[in-house]
Amino acid sequence: MDKENRKELIRAYKEKAPDAGVYRFISTKTGKYFIDNTMDLKGIANKLTFGVKIGAGNMLPPEMAKEATEHGIDTIQFEILEKVDIKPEMTKEDIKEENDVLLSLWLEREDI
Repeated sequence: MDKENRKELIRAYKEKAPDAGVYRFISTKTGKYFIDNTMDLKGIANKLTFGVKIGAGNMLPPEMAKEATEHGIDTIQFEILEKVDIKPEMTKEDIKEENDVLLSLWLEREDI
């Protein structure tokens, strides 16, 4: 890979819109769950995939790592609850702010 091609790939990566949203890890055994938001939903999903692959849940949030230890990593599921509707004119700060609002709304819900 030449320098110009590498620079172009780096620039394209930096300009790529984030995959932001609210997600949940849930234990299918106990029903306990953990809700949070991220600017990289795929990266969070990959944490669980990696955990299943190695048979451990220590890369999960502490509440879910405990569930994974007690009941097995295969009892933990990942769900995307809502993605940020990203518009071309939004900055990363706008996206983060919208993401934080979505998380607040999800944490207030009683039907989850």
